[in-house]
Amino acid sequence: MSWVTVIFSMAVSACLTVSLIYAFTWWQQRDSWANLLFALAALGAAAFAWADLTAAHARLAAQFSAAVGWMQVATWVFILPLAGFVRLYLRAGRVWLLWTVCGLRTAALILNFLTGENLNFREVTSLRHVSFLGESVSIAQGIANPWMAVGQISLWAFMIFVVDAAVAVWRRGERRRAIMVGGSIVSFLLVGATQAVMVVRGILDQPPWASLAFLGIIAAMAYELGGDTLRAAQLARDLRASEQQTALAAEAANLGFWFWELAQNQIWASQQWRALFGFSKSERLHLEDFLQRLHPDDREITRQTLAKASQGDGRHEMEYRVLLPDGETRWIASRGRVEISSNGQQHKRVQGVSLDITLRKRADLAAQAHRDEVAHLLRVASLGELSSALAHELKQPLAAILSNAQAAQLFIARDEYDIQEIRDILGLGLSLSRSIVSAHAGRLWAENRGTGGATFHCIIPEWKQDFAANAASVRAVASY
Repeated sequence: MSWVTVIFSMAVSACLTVSLIYAFTWWQQRDSWANLLFALAALGAAAFAWADLTAAHARLAAQFSAAVGWMQVATWVFILPLAGFVRLYLRAGRVWLLWTVCGLRTAALILNFLTGENLNFREVTSLRHVSFLGESVSIAQGIANPWMAVGQISLWAFMIFVVDAAVAVWRRGERRRAIMVGGSIVSFLLVGATQAVMVVRGILDQPPWASLAFLGIIAAMAYELGGDTLRAAQLARDLRASEQQTALAAEAANLGFWFWELAQNQIWASQQWRALFGFSKSERLHLEDFLQRLHPDDREITRQTLAKASQGDGRHEMEYRVLLPDGETRWIASRGRVEISSNGQQHKRVQGVSLDITLRKRADLAAQAHRDEVAHLLRVASLGELSSALAHELKQPLAAILSNAQAAQLFIARDEYDIQEIRDILGLGLSLSRSIVSAHAGRLWAENRGTGGATFHCIIPEWKQDFAANAASVRAVASY
């Protein structure tokens, strides 16, 4: 086996292997269209190398002409997917240039079957055998097809499209990618196309090896994609490590992650979140399932908060009670935001994190109860002091009233007495008591007792409720 057969056979095998690898990659990730297009381009390169080897081993002019015709088919399969790959992979390149390349290359393929024996030769008159790498190979002699210019123009248009895309990527800051993709494609195409034209026009006395240039392009693209695959694998490992750390931190902090798909009205949640709300690991969740777990007093406000977040700035923060199946009540604090689609017009999902704050809430309630108790004790103590003060202030006037009343009784017991003098005696103590009560914005009055005598009452309006427990010490201060 000669070196020519070995080299071109290896080129076919390498391109087919790359094609199968990236076709399988696309099959696993159907949205990765760049992988599918690259697989098709590698298949076209393999077909071109096979046609190149067939032409080199041709013994008849008709065999050589047929092999060259199939080269044009392989070139079409190679160029069009490769142009689409450049557009998708680099996310650059003018669309009208892309369509120009596709149109010109398709026109060249049609002319390959309609003009002459193939796009390169109007007629292959004879074959000439030369020695190349220790093997006899065939070189055609004949009349060149003028329509070959269409194929050449399509290649130039393709290179212009690639250069335009590479320049855009360079300006975007991705210089390495611009050089690896744009530079390698243009360089190998220039070398391969130039050598092929020179062989067809009889300038070089050797077989065309444009397929090796195609192999170089496939190798460069595979290297670039392989680097992306390695970087993606490293990112996946880093992401898994980050997820494990996040999960550990969330478990330690009793945090639960969740998001609510608005279109399907389904809730995805971590196991920690499901445990917080009492849901099983495999249970399908909807918004109503979540709301039914909340305390009845918290359901509507939670629904309104989520609706407001999805229609407003997208952020929400709330606290609510959860009623677990076993009857336990748990306090949950939730914070999240709404994720908006790329066009900024449609809300896709609501995502957030939930935290068990039951212990904090219980501590807050206990602290509030203690504060209320202390405040109550302070009020009771203040009322006691006020009652003592009022009793002390009223005791002397009321004692004077009693003494004056007793004195009035002695005056009345006489045969002769002055009624005005008796009134003055009785009014002195009452006047003092009324002044004291009025100073506290209160009211003083007396009621007759059924068994004789009277009972004096006083009320301080702004302390009325607090005197309820001490009414006996404020009322019925003195009686006679």
